[in-house]
Amino acid sequence: VRGVLAIAAACLGGAIYGGYRDEDSLREEIRYLVDRASRALATDRKSLKGCSDGDIAQILDAQRVSALPPPLEELLRCCGMTTTDSVLGRLFPGTGIGYQTMLDAKEHARQTAEINESGEEFGDDRIVFRSHPDGSVFWMETGLPDPPVFIMTEEAVSVQVTYPRLACMVEQRVILVEMRADGRNERVRTFG
Repeated sequence: VRGVLAIAAACLGGAIYGGYRDEDSLREEIRYLVDRASRALATDRKSLKGCSDGDIAQILDAQRVSALPPPLEELLRCCGMTTTDSVLGRLFPGTGIGYQTMLDAKEHARQTAEINESGEEFGDDRIVFRSHPDGSVFWMETGLPDPPVFIMTEEAVSVQVTYPRLACMVEQRVILVEMRADGRNERVRTFG
């Protein structure tokens, strides 16, 4: 629990006190986290398969948005082509995240909103990037350099901010993988 609280404090502190972060630093932060994940998962960095310009264009078209927030675009470019044994697949096991998921994720989000009768709409101001088998969908607003991550589930009508930044979401998973790698997390569980 203390580790998760430390992650939350670090992420919130960075978001609140770090002020504006330029696009280069946002992208560098994601590359750093992917490198940490690769090391913790004993994955050769050269084996990472990221999305190409064409893949990114397909995602933009499928979700009818004009651009991705820089941290999300960088994550996809670093390791967005996911499989169950890829870095992204192992960071978020049992969930849909990455290129293939994003092609249909916005439709899944609309279905979830219909099931929970929330009235949420998923237009060109949102990019849905993660879909969970329990009916949860994760999205970010477009047009912002470093937006928070929102979640909506089939059961809950309300929408919640799950992480203040995408990097916080990724870093939480990286820390848990690092803890597993050195045997420190027998009792640690995560959410999201």
